[in-house]
Amino acid sequence: MAQVGLEITEKKEDFDDTAKAFADDEVFLAELEKGCSTKESDWAERSKPRADKILAISDTEDRSQCLVHTESRQYEDFEALNIGNP
Repeated sequence: MAQVGLEITEKKEDFDDTAKAFADDEVFLAELEKGCSTKESDWAERSKPRADKILAISDTEDRSQCLVHTESRQYEDFEALNIGNP
């Protein structure tokens, strides 16, 4: 009988330890979620200007290529007409 009482006491202590560890883990998880949320919003703020710059550079590249193509085409048309050639 004394052995059973001892086992019950040990099980209660194990349960109390587990319950405390679980409560600590829940607090840690809440802090982690809060920290991740903050970091996620910070990353979004830092990423947007970068994405805007990349888009602007891409748009400038496209316009430059179009301009080069247009000038090249105009030169070809000019040569085809032999304008200014003696």
